[in-house]
Amino acid sequence: MDYQLKSSRLKVMGYLFWIILLIFSILFYEERVIFMDAAFQLFEVLNYGSFQIYAARFTSVITQAAPLLFSKLGLPLHWSLLSYSISFIAMYGFIYHLIVRYLKNDLLGWAMIFFFCLLVFEGFYYPVAELKLGIAFLLLFFAILLKYPQPSLRILLLLGLITIPVCFTHRLVFAFYLFLAVFFLLSNKALFNKQFLGLFLFAIGVITIQSKYFTNWYDRSKQVEFWDNYEKYFPNFHQIPSHQTFFEECLHHYYFFPILLIAASLGYLFHCFKKHEKIASPFLKLGLILGFSVSYIVLVHLSAPITFYRFYHETNYLPLSLVVTIPFLFDFIPAYGERKSLFFIFGVILLIRLNTICFNHKVYTKRLAWMEEKMETGHQSGHHKIIIPSEEVPFKKHTMDWAASYESLLLSRSRRPNQPASLLITSKDHQKHECVEDRMDCYMTTFKTRFSGDFFQSGVFSLPNEKYIYLPK
Repeated sequence: MDYQLKSSRLKVMGYLFWIILLIFSILFYEERVIFMDAAFQLFEVLNYGSFQIYAARFTSVITQAAPLLFSKLGLPLHWSLLSYSISFIAMYGFIYHLIVRYLKNDLLGWAMIFFFCLLVFEGFYYPVAELKLGIAFLLLFFAILLKYPQPSLRILLLLGLITIPVCFTHRLVFAFYLFLAVFFLLSNKALFNKQFLGLFLFAIGVITIQSKYFTNWYDRSKQVEFWDNYEKYFPNFHQIPSHQTFFEECLHHYYFFPILLIAASLGYLFHCFKKHEKIASPFLKLGLILGFSVSYIVLVHLSAPITFYRFYHETNYLPLSLVVTIPFLFDFIPAYGERKSLFFIFGVILLIRLNTICFNHKVYTKRLAWMEEKMETGHQSGHHKIIIPSEEVPFKKHTMDWAASYESLLLSRSRRPNQPASLLITSKDHQKHECVEDRMDCYMTTFKTRFSGDFFQSGVFSLPNEKYIYLPK
């Protein structure tokens, strides 16, 4: 089967999308990297001078390599920050290039583009979400499989190798493994073979091993929380509070999801009565996209019945773009031909979404400016270790207390190398803490208090010997 688009303009537009994202990753590198998990992970990498792997997600070394190398070379910290931001987009762009250029699959290439923009509002500024990397590898997996539906032993080994990061990055990725497998099996009878069955059983085995031997405390706690929520809401899953939040987000930010879901459903419903040789099993695919969408949303909302941080839960919604774009890319466009209007439609969608991503940087820029202002206030009075009560912090939906110690140290060390500072945002009263009263070698985080001599190891980070203070209101 042919999975290429004839229009050279669409190919150019696809690559232009990644160039624009790369430019955004340069322009807004501080907003992306000095934020939550990215700040924590980069701090750990640079402070210990080695790769830091969490929850057996070994693919992290790909994006950690450049900032670690620049740090080892003694380059200024901002080069490590910049390279960390770029590395994510560069990696995704490279996978896209493999899919389009070498595997000749423009359709999956566009599925990947829509995955990274169609439902993205906050997600661009939260780059370290492993689900994104897992979906990128998953699309690469199916691009290879579609090119070689009856793979040789060499291709089979390659697919098995890619299955490992697909299953290890994030458990939700496997849900979309199942969705794509069923969709393409309904479309391409050549995939019904023992090789594909073997790959599927291998994926089940990898998931089992990952769940049994590579689950950390955080994953285990989320599993317990999930089953607690299941018992709480069963069988009234429609009462989960997150449903209302998601509905509101679909009206304001994720509008392309309901629009395309309705359009795809109507398209398949129409072809249930008017058959088309290039649209196989329309009734089953209608059930697939509707049933999967509802089931997946319930699954995600059982994990987090109350959603406060949009940047966090948005990541879990991003793969829903595959559910609503794959039908158009692999059924309706091939069935009705690649019309000239397709370039205009794709262009308008990308323009809207890229504009949304770009202008959403403002809140992330403002939160960094606020942190800089607090550290500058402390610097003017001769203090670089500052405690701020949680209730005084703005940007509630973009700030977590635990991350501020790492974010502020990265920000100050990057912008003012000779004036490193750290903010501790906490709901606790530390007025009587030893690091406030008399001890001067502290580095306080919400997890625990560290001491400079034992903790700052690589020489990248340091703090002056002084006590922590509360800024006057």
